[in-house]
Order: sequence, then structure tokens, then C-alpha cells
Amino acid sequence: MGYLLTSLGNLPVDEEVKFYVFAINGQWQEPLYGMIEQNFTSIARSIGKQAIIAKGLNPVDWCGDIAEKYLGKDHVDYSPLLPALLITDAHPDRVTKDSLRLLVPLKDVDSRFGGWNQFFSLLSDFVQFKNDDFVKRFQKKEDSFDVANKVIKVNPGILGVSINVNELILWWRKRAKQQPANG
Repeated sequence: MGYLLTSLGNLPVDEEVKFYVFAINGQWQEPLYGMIEQNFTSIARSIGKQAIIAKGLNPVDWCGDIAEKYLGKDHVDYSPLLPALLITDAHPDRVTKDSLRLLVPLKDVDSRFGGWNQFFSLLSDFVQFKNDDFVKRFQKKEDSFDVANKVIKVNPGILGVSINVNELILWWRKRAKQQPANG
């Protein structure tokens, strides 16, 4: 189902609805948000009857409503992440500290999902409880060194002096990340 609303207060409560997807743009027209607008009806149809996608008529007021209801009155400014989708399992009148709040910056669609088709498809599957591949795209992946570093401790010692090789490698990797690449 899709809604175009003046405020979150106008969103009806429906016990059948399990997910809410809020399209958030902020103040300016953004090409990435245009993808949501162009596909709004298709998204609404594909997510089924147990989910709602909604966007606001006044982008500034809409962002304020979303921030207050889902991020709290003392929320951090999330405008650098816009345009975005907020995915939640709670109606605005029923938000608790345990409610799901997944803010998806649209600028991350290509890097996390490999394109809009995959993004829309996985979003639809997720809110219809078909699979959780959508959420898995947001889980941090550990690299093999970090896993090995937690499992194997290397501390060679000579004459009572030892060097923590693992920490030395971690220091080196952090330093290498901070230095700009030559090229």
C-alpha cells in the first residue's frame, strides 16, 4: 500500500501491517529520490498488504515528523544521509525503544545492492517475510585477518622481551588505511 501524507499523524493504524517504509528526501529535489518517486506505485504494489510505503507532501515537515517519532526529540541531524528510506516495524503511534529502525541512504544502493532492480526486489522480499537478504547487506563483514587475530595469539619472545605481532600488524594496517594512495 502507498500513501502520500501531510503528516505522520494521518497514517491510519492497521493491525495487518507489519512494516512501514518512509521515503525521506529533505529539502531539495535529489535525482536518487527521483528513483523512489518514479517507482512509488510499483513499490507499493510489490510490498503487498502487510507493508506500507509513505512519503510526505511537505518534505521539510515530513523529515521533522520522522526524526521526532523514530529518532527522538534529541536526535542527531541525519540530513547528510538523505535522501533515504526509513524501514520500521512500528506505526508512528506505537514506536518503542525496541522498534526496528533501518535508515537506508539511497546513495548506498549501488554499492550495497548492485543497482535499483536488486534493491527494490530485496526490499519487497524482506517486508513480505520471504528472506532477510536485504538486512544482511547492512551487516559488517569481518576480514580474515581480524578473525584470525581473535583466534591465534602470536607473541614470540627473546630474553624475556616479547613483541605482540598481532598488534604490530593491526597498527600497520590502520596506518596504511590513513595514508593516501599514490597514483
